[in-house]
Amino acid sequence: MTSNLPPRIIHDILLDMQKLAPALEKKRRAYNLSLLIGVFVIVGALYALLSYLTDPRLGSQIAMIGVAFLPSYILYRVLNHLYGKAVHRAFIKAVCKQGVLSYSELGFFESREIEHHKILPHALKSVSGEGIKGTYQSITFVLQEISLRNKGDTAFWGIAARIYLSHAFEGHTVMIPHGRHMADFLLRFPNWKKINTMSAKYAPYYEGLTSDPVEARAVLPPHFMERLMDAGQLPRGKMMSLSLTGREILLAYPRFRPLFVVPALWQPVSLAAMQRCIWEIESIFRVIDVIKSNRQIRT
Repeated sequence: MTSNLPPRIIHDILLDMQKLAPALEKKRRAYNLSLLIGVFVIVGALYALLSYLTDPRLGSQIAMIGVAFLPSYILYRVLNHLYGKAVHRAFIKAVCKQGVLSYSELGFFESREIEHHKILPHALKSVSGEGIKGTYQSITFVLQEISLRNKGDTAFWGIAARIYLSHAFEGHTVMIPHGRHMADFLLRFPNWKKINTMSAKYAPYYEGLTSDPVEARAVLPPHFMERLMDAGQLPRGKMMSLSLTGREILLAYPRFRPLFVVPALWQPVSLAAMQRCIWEIESIFRVIDVIKSNRQIRT
């Protein structure tokens, strides 16, 4: 059984982020003060201008409020962006400080490199976002933001997690949650066998397909699958897809948000906000713990 306690690296990351919290909170308050001063300056300038150009009896004060909203909102967006970039830099510094994880703004792989897993929707355009790479329990992994689009429609926006193994699977097995792309997925595996190795908790929500039923049943027993799905489930997230083929396990998490979401300007820098930034990292560590407990998967 795996421990419910977070790995030491997570503890160290949170500790480093807590050390940065006072400076980030000070920066947040400074940006908020700049925003407040900016709004007062905008409102004051517009009030003076409208008072000069119009008759106050015609409702120039009301017009002033309406006209002031747009530049004030633009100012907020600019300051929020600058603050977000500063917090993001501090966060990445804390994540990579221990030397276990490395960061790339452009990611570590292209989406075409994982097409053979066949668990992501077809797309005319793909965009690779930021990513984290590391080694935990002697297993190398990559977490990366992926966006797939078709004629203006976002087919997938979320996280792809690649877990690299030392030994290859003989067949290819996928677990796909029921959804709008299910018909498309089923067409990709015309000669594969349906297999249900999910526990009763997840079986109603997933379709399992494999090219090697014997291996799939041996490697993915129901009790293991339940623990794996529990470990991979993210707060406020949809169910993940799973593929095992070659020397790799791929997890796909629909998130419809960036990989690392830092607190906004109006949100205090709190421990809860910092923990939300590393949900995905915590999840992949839990998943690897579960994989390591399965002796049928040669890591």
